[in-house]
Amino acid sequence: MTITRGTKLEHHELSSADREEVVRGMLGRTGNLRAPVMRIGGHLYVGFPKNGFPGIA
Repeated sequence: MTITRGTKLEHHELSSADREEVVRGMLGRTGNLRAPVMRIGGHLYVGFPKNGFPGIA
């Protein structure tokens, strides 16, 4: 899973990640899920980084 906050990308392996940390990263300031959320293959991308996600055209 990759979560973005501004220009910062956070990578998490869901099998070993701290659940609270991942949920906190997925939620915006209002408590709603950050948009967009994309699933490409087995990877989940949350948010929209300023420079795009590396490796996604």
